[in-house]
Amino acid sequence: MSSPRHIGFIPDGNRTWAKSKGIHKFFGHLEGFNNVISLVKYVFANTDVEVFSVWGLSTENSLSRNEDELEYLFKLYEKIPSELDDFLQENKINFKLVGNRDGLPGYLTDFFVEKEKKFNFSGSNKTFVLAVNYGGRDEIIRGVKSLISDNVNCGNLVSKLDSDLLSKYLDFSDLPLIDLVIRTKGNKAKRSSGFMLWWIGYAELYFSDKLCPDFTSEDLEQVLEWFCDIQKDRNFGK
Repeated sequence: MSSPRHIGFIPDGNRTWAKSKGIHKFFGHLEGFNNVISLVKYVFANTDVEVFSVWGLSTENSLSRNEDELEYLFKLYEKIPSELDDFLQENKINFKLVGNRDGLPGYLTDFFVEKEKKFNFSGSNKTFVLAVNYGGRDEIIRGVKSLISDNVNCGNLVSKLDSDLLSKYLDFSDLPLIDLVIRTKGNKAKRSSGFMLWWIGYAELYFSDKLCPDFTSEDLEQVLEWFCDIQKDRNFGK
């Protein structure tokens, strides 16, 4: 079976799941994040996928969620790589944080920096990416600012600028292009919401009717089979 090299996962529907069961939204987040941990393990233990990127929090969400909910989410973001410590170590899987770190609490940024140092295996092509306070537009804006800052004394920047140069300044620059985006929550969320805007130009988009806590490894296998089936029809605009 032809597996995608890079999957982007948008785990939507945690709060909707909790509401449907009449429980507090925090329990929905907890259930969803526990499920994400299981999916990460399944992807790297049972498929040929090289990179699995999970969108934990968008830049828009970081501005709209109340302080209590954000603090709870931040604790869950610590929980994800911590729960995966042994698994990442045993399987030589790199860990990478993407997103606007300036918008995160200092303790959380420091925590992720340590995890990135710990799980940085030379020669390994396996990477688990967690996107926190991430937005596709924000990534591009930050990248442009960094590019300009690095080339402020370069008089011919305009003539040098191309997609390859800008890509080097973006969050996912050292990773393969995304092949497949999976978003849970079905008809209530059939959109990319700015996820990896620069990187999903030729990605296949799959919208599952399941809410994140209910999206199982069996559902993931069905998506991978679907992806394999449509490979013969992918011509990348040729």
